[in-house]
Amino acid sequence: MKESLSAKLYNFIQTFGIVPTDTIISYFKNYDDKDIKWNLKTLKMDGRIWQIESNTITCINQASSKLSVDNETITAIRVMESFNCDDVDYYFKLSTKERPKQITFVCKEKLYDVSVITEKDKFIEMAILENQLLTNADESINIVVVENKETGKNLFKYGYDAYCMFNSENEPVFYQE
Repeated sequence: MKESLSAKLYNFIQTFGIVPTDTIISYFKNYDDKDIKWNLKTLKMDGRIWQIESNTITCINQASSKLSVDNETITAIRVMESFNCDDVDYYFKLSTKERPKQITFVCKEKLYDVSVITEKDKFIEMAILENQLLTNADESINIVVVENKETGKNLFKYGYDAYCMFNSENEPVFYQE
């Protein structure tokens, strides 16, 4: 049985906790914006989700609205978005102890892990990776989001299969060794 748009939206929000509403709309781009907004409004009216007054941030509950949006997770979602939401069978947000990995998802029977490394935190993340050197050598396709090609190329030795950067249109572009 095919999952309803309302159920898909609820599961997405439940998984990620706090998400900019435009990220939700962008991820579900295969659906009409009006349908997405109507379903979000219905979920909100039913008390199943919470939105801040301007509806720019959507949360699983009011307590989550006090948290800040995790930009690295949103970046990872944007990578997952490029795979087409109808092809993504399963996804989950990883805990902070899994850093720099942000999310894992399954698309067309392939497992993907998405990590985000910012220039600001690059050296901290590299130290973490040094400790986890072989943990990326698994069955998943490991993608890391970086801000420049040099960093991306340097991360292949940590078990990453590809790196990703965003182009001027804010779309992910993938590179492999």
